[in-house]
Amino acid sequence: MLKILVLLSFFITGSVHAFERLEAKPLFSENPIQSSMQVLDSKRLPLRGVRVFIEGTSLVEELITDENGEFSIPKDWTSATTVTLIKEGYIQKSYLEIEPVPQTFILNPKDGQQKLQVSGNTEGYGPLPQDGQLDFGLVIPALKKEDILSFDMSSVISPESDELDIPFYKMEVPSNLSIPRQKERYVLNITFNKPKYRSFVRTPGVYKFVALHGQFPLKKVADAMRNNKSIFEVINDFKMINSGINEVNVNENRDGQNIAINQINFADQIQIKAPQFNQDKVMLAIAVREENGLYFPTDLKRVDSLGQQSLKVPQIEDHIHVISILMNNQNLNLNSANLGSEFIRLQEAGNNLSEMSAALQNVRNTNESPQFLGLIPRPQFDGQTIQLATPTLPEGLKEAGLKITFSSVEKFGADPNTQSEVRTRQWEFYSDHWTSSITLPHMNLPETPSGHIKRWEVVFLAAKQDKEVLRENLESISHLSRNVLDF
Repeated sequence: MLKILVLLSFFITGSVHAFERLEAKPLFSENPIQSSMQVLDSKRLPLRGVRVFIEGTSLVEELITDENGEFSIPKDWTSATTVTLIKEGYIQKSYLEIEPVPQTFILNPKDGQQKLQVSGNTEGYGPLPQDGQLDFGLVIPALKKEDILSFDMSSVISPESDELDIPFYKMEVPSNLSIPRQKERYVLNITFNKPKYRSFVRTPGVYKFVALHGQFPLKKVADAMRNNKSIFEVINDFKMINSGINEVNVNENRDGQNIAINQINFADQIQIKAPQFNQDKVMLAIAVREENGLYFPTDLKRVDSLGQQSLKVPQIEDHIHVISILMNNQNLNLNSANLGSEFIRLQEAGNNLSEMSAALQNVRNTNESPQFLGLIPRPQFDGQTIQLATPTLPEGLKEAGLKITFSSVEKFGADPNTQSEVRTRQWEFYSDHWTSSITLPHMNLPETPSGHIKRWEVVFLAAKQDKEVLRENLESISHLSRNVLDF
């Protein structure tokens, strides 16, 4: 039963370098830079001291960026090649097929290694009658667009669980799930009471946490689960009601961060249409509200081929969007007759749900069915070359880049069926164009801690034909196709 709630949250939805360190000396420090490239951080500020490796050149010393984040273009660099950027505290990054002309690169900070807890109660439900509906609150940090493009499961599904006591049973539920005190009947009267949520972030900073309030018919959903129904056969029985937001400055563990779930009522609804697709596919539609570059989920529904569904939103305005996700139906056939510790099979779900194609639509365009890039198979890796299958590109869309990420993945929990995971990105690759094969630069993969899984994640990006596409500018990105390889 509560397995469904957690999988719902899934959709609302990185090093030590393994090669010899060379002595860092600016190569052209005595001469003014006439032809240069620049490296910026994720806030678009110049990065000094970045080590630059240019594949195929005869450099005997590494290039180092100056106080303006700039480095000179070597004279013997005459054709497109791979440029790798390395700086302590940032994710190692390689840009593919780069021409020797002035341009800008961006480095992202490493994923934090802390586990900072934010906790409190969800409140504002009012009196909850015994009406057959189980009310819940799901608390997650608001998502950025890059979070959607590079999904990290631990950002929406807590890697920790809490115990919910019900008669004759102890149920493990994700720690970021809150269940207000209520009494419902399933075979016998049961009192549910887990008002406290615990959510986690990995890097200090100011975060906005959203508590999403929903409910579902307890008996109908529980019976379906006991009869081995797919969880997505009952997901449309979930009703989203309202939500609340709390801004928290997280520089240490923060308790007492209560969130009133009745701040924003979902008083309106939008219609989403599905395109035609084969019966072995399924589409999920997620309504989100955008505010200052952050995305707050409001509803989720399954939509069959050529079907329609309503999604709850606060009101129909330009900052309302719909994320539609297409994936293979058999990958979602995660059944369980057990309402307890098998609330989720995260490892299986994480692997299967990694193969997806997604489209982002503004609410003003939802009268049209979303277009999807073709689904892609898992990438193949022989230790030096990554082989890719490029997705089909629908009419009206154009290539907008390719992002590949190597990560270390740590699994939590002894039972592989109920494990959660935390991903740490170690090496990013970016190409302005799609390609079907990538050869790694002449350096080893970053070291992975013992017991961790290695993962290649591939994301093909696309935009509408009338949109200007700038390197790593997510404003124009509206479509993606994604898959991963764990080894």
